[in-house]
Amino acid sequence: MTETLSLGRVFTAAAAFAAVGVLGYAIYFDYRRNTSPEFRKKIRDQQRAAQKIRSSRAAQVQAAAAATRRAQGGADSSTMFELEDEPLPTNAQDAQAYFSKHLMMGETLLSRGPAGYEAAAVCFYRALKVHPEAVMIFEAFEKSLPGPVLDLIVQLMSADVRSAQPDAEKGATVEEVE
Repeated sequence: MTETLSLGRVFTAAAAFAAVGVLGYAIYFDYRRNTSPEFRKKIRDQQRAAQKIRSSRAAQVQAAAAATRRAQGGADSSTMFELEDEPLPTNAQDAQAYFSKHLMMGETLLSRGPAGYEAAAVCFYRALKVHPEAVMIFEAFEKSLPGPVLDLIVQLMSADVRSAQPDAEKGATVEEVE
């Protein structure tokens, strides 16, 4: 019985000692915070650095959200004009060079982060358009590209297909054949 009682006293004393240590450290920290100009400056600098990091992360999140909204809204007409400006190569050797060039440009633009997503998607789409095995390349894109870029590529594909289809406004008619 005396051993348990003394063991309980040891644990109580250790807990009290730890509490006094934590309280002492809190008082010391508060004293340094109030009296040491270097310490206050160091804390202020740390707070400013943390604020810069928070604001840059917020800007990245906003840019990614804007890219996603653009992707969901579809490819705009200026992007389609960009696609139509450059003629596609006609022979296989030129197509391979075109593919490599646009693939590297897309990777470079992608490394810039969300701000370069739209331009990167245009480059990747151009590369995809000239490759003879576009389905295989698209599957590789699905595994390696961020979602917003992939969504933009799909939107560009959709807009390109829609622009290639004849409209009733252009004089095309569809008749049922029996």
